[in-house]
This record gives sequence, structure tokens and C-alpha cells, in this order.
Amino acid sequence: ARLQWCMARSGWNDADWGRIVFSDESRFQLCPDDHRRRVWRRTGQRGDPAFTIARHTGPQQGIMVWGAISFDSRTPLVVIRGTLTAQRYVDDILRPVLLPFLLQRPGLVFQQDNARPHTARVAMNCLQACQTLPWPARSPDLSPIEHVWDMMGRRLHLARNVDDLVRQLDRIWQEIPQETIRELYRSMPRRVAACIQARGGSTPY
Repeated sequence: ARLQWCMARSGWNDADWGRIVFSDESRFQLCPDDHRRRVWRRTGQRGDPAFTIARHTGPQQGIMVWGAISFDSRTPLVVIRGTLTAQRYVDDILRPVLLPFLLQRPGLVFQQDNARPHTARVAMNCLQACQTLPWPARSPDLSPIEHVWDMMGRRLHLARNVDDLVRQLDRIWQEIPQETIRELYRSMPRRVAACIQARGGSTPY
């Protein structure tokens, strides 16, 4: 599926990719991991303990955030309180944040991965009026927002508490230069080409 997805978009140029709004969730810990490692998970396994790297004894305090980027802008960063359910995704993210963002920018196409809250009927119904980009499973390397999360993780200082972590993340998110995000967008043709060269396998991204 990854290979077919990339083949279908191998002719896309910067203007084509510039229409996409890439979105994702990411989890940040109070004790930042100085040796961040990418872990490949199947869709829906993000919170699965079998796919989590434990580096400290005892439970880790942290928060999950959601954000979306476009070629010329970005949404506010949304802190997800508790478990992200489909209804919470609609009530806390899609309706108050994403839909107004898209309404102000006609012609943009929304991307999300295939996590269960994203593909639930209540979420899909909410997105009916939007253009959405189908997304291949297990493809974080094709999404430029993953690199935004990595950048943010590297810029985090040790947080005193969860509120301090939220403040830091919000500031870092806002301070990332838009040109940095544009450079990530310009990498999309190379990402697609790398995936095609790997016959749909993993890429260096």
C-alpha cells in the first residue's frame, strides 16, 4: 500500500504538497529522553507497552499534544487531557481548532494517520465537508510533522512539572520558523522517491 500510495504521488511538485495540512499527536515526558529512538509501530499501537521504550523506573509523567502544519501556517498546539477517544478528538481538536483553520484556508487537504480515534465514524462524519488525504499504514517517515516533534523534543529543557512542560512545548511550537516547516514540505518528493526505491519499505526519513 505504501508503494502504491507513493507511485500515485511521484509526480507531485512543491505546489501539490503545499496544499496538504499534516497532523499528528505526540507524547512528551517530564524527563526528556536524551537518546530519542524512533520505534515503528502499527497503527493504533502508539500507546501499546510492547512498543514503548522504558528508560526510567517508575511511571513517567508526560502529556500528549496534537498539532497540524501547513506550508504557510500551523494550528495552535492542543494539549490532550487523558486518553484520546474519537469523541474527544472531535470535541477538543476537530471542531474548535482544525475546522476553523481549514475554513480560513480554502483548497487545503487534511492529512491524519489511521489511528482508531481518527477513523471512527464520529470523526469521519465531522470531516465530511473537508478534503482529506488517504494515508498508508505504518508511514510516519512520510509525514514531515514527525520531524517537527523531533525538533521540539531536542529543544525541551527539564520541566519542573506538567504545567511547565505545557508552557515550554507551546513556546517551542510557536517559535519554530515557518521556513523550517517549508523545508520539510520541500523534502516530500525525496521522501516519496526513497519509499519507491525501497519498494515500499522503510526510508532514512
